[in-house]
Amino acid sequence: MAKDKYDFIKELLEDKKINQNQRERILELASREISLEGTLEERVKKIEEIIFNDNPPGNTTITPEKPDEPQNLPKYIDPLNLYNALLAYNQNPILKTTCHPMSNANIEVILHQSGSDKYDYIKHLELIKLNFNELAEKEKFTTKMYMLIKNYLTGEGSWSSQNVKDSWSNKNLEDWANKNHNIVPNPEDSLIEAMGNEGYPLEKPFISKLTNKNIRKFSELVLFFKSLWHIKEDNSLQNILEKRNTDYKYKEWANIKFINFSQTLNLFTDVDKLFQAYSKIIDLIKENSNLNHQEIEISYYEEGPKKVLSIHQLNTIWKKSISDTIERPFGNSMLPLIEKQINGLCDLLIQAKFEDNQNYEVNLWDGKKRKAESIPFFDGVKYLLILKK
Repeated sequence: MAKDKYDFIKELLEDKKINQNQRERILELASREISLEGTLEERVKKIEEIIFNDNPPGNTTITPEKPDEPQNLPKYIDPLNLYNALLAYNQNPILKTTCHPMSNANIEVILHQSGSDKYDYIKHLELIKLNFNELAEKEKFTTKMYMLIKNYLTGEGSWSSQNVKDSWSNKNLEDWANKNHNIVPNPEDSLIEAMGNEGYPLEKPFISKLTNKNIRKFSELVLFFKSLWHIKEDNSLQNILEKRNTDYKYKEWANIKFINFSQTLNLFTDVDKLFQAYSKIIDLIKENSNLNHQEIEISYYEEGPKKVLSIHQLNTIWKKSISDTIERPFGNSMLPLIEKQINGLCDLLIQAKFEDNQNYEVNLWDGKKRKAESIPFFDGVKYLLILKK
């Protein structure tokens, strides 16, 4: 139906000279013209929405009339920056020796770049710092990830949520290296067998809160460091989320199922921030559940170039109108989630059933103007964390 027809119908309905019978006749004729299904009452209601909201059938996108409220929101940080920075770190031939147990091939690279004929810890450390400084100039690490890596390499502060103090610049490590000439601090198994030395033993062993693994020597410490920003098969996202569910006792009030959850997708990201975001969203679900038992499905999958973590709360609706969701989506509970976890980690979309059984997808946080796009029938509220675009 052409736009001028909507304008014509709207003018007729707003004309104060027409009586109620004429008004009903206009609505009935408009209903036939638009060919809507349902009872007369439902069709009339839909026509009124279409005409007075200036949103003809087929236009499935709703955009705000008022600007977003950016004053108290952080500047958007593209999560692809973090992915690219961590990928570059992992591929750098010197820096990769700080996140993997070292092999003979790694030693050859160090000897070549340092101009030495034997492994030297001090020269290796100098190369590590030089390469990281150069990389940090080129790539866009988040502040949190930059400080985590910097402290891990330089020892200028503790790092990770477990406040680890051991680092590549540890004085005790230097003393050990002076007593163990030409021995790398983090050898892989083949080097351990060849050298007869397991590398530098940590003074204060600890247990990883992510994986429950013992961290007793430097070869294990570099893998612990890597686990903080690399999701992969032997650092399974599902295993860590299940541990989080148990530790935080989510199962006392929710039935959490893992559906369509990939065990093999590799992802470079801030793992600690990701689990914080997961917990905050689960807490939001609990907060809005009126203490009722909840059904939640968790998925992790690839969609083209995207890698998506989905948190789907069933049997509920999104408890905001569509216009409020577009114009002012972040209340007191959600704003800190955007500021402290989501921004720079991932984009955030929702798919949800709204009031009056309307179903929409809304881009809550992706650096673009927020809008709502109509989707097919949907049950509940699904939070989509887009971790790589």
